[in-house]
Amino acid sequence: MKAGQVTGIKKAVTLLNEIAVFYHDSSKRTRNLQEAIQQKCKESLNIRLKQHCATRCVEKQEAVRVFKQLLPAVCASLDNIASWTGDASGRALLFSASLNDAFVVALEVIVSVLEVTKPLPPYGRRFLSLYS
Repeated sequence: MKAGQVTGIKKAVTLLNEIAVFYHDSSKRTRNLQEAIQQKCKESLNIRLKQHCATRCVEKQEAVRVFKQLLPAVCASLDNIASWTGDASGRALLFSASLNDAFVVALEVIVSVLEVTKPLPPYGRRFLSLYS
């Protein structure tokens, strides 16, 4: 069985991308996240989340790495946005509730698996995705 077929892993990857899109779709939400990054993740050089591409392994690795690094800021930002009025507040509340212990465990598994494949040359990653 591939790790991507595990329900918890699939949910976590989907949630990572949905949250990245949530911020990407609004400059106000992006600005809120950037303020949270300045407060919670001062050492980070990243100022926004990255969306991942399903077919590009390197982009997915980078998106997951950045999300994990910015997780404290994402949580703080989502809590802040949840207090706003409008549709964004409801979505932020749902996202915030989804960032639970099961998500954190799945995120750690994803990071661990992707770290193993990161040093592989492109043909090695392709081979791994076909046969794992």
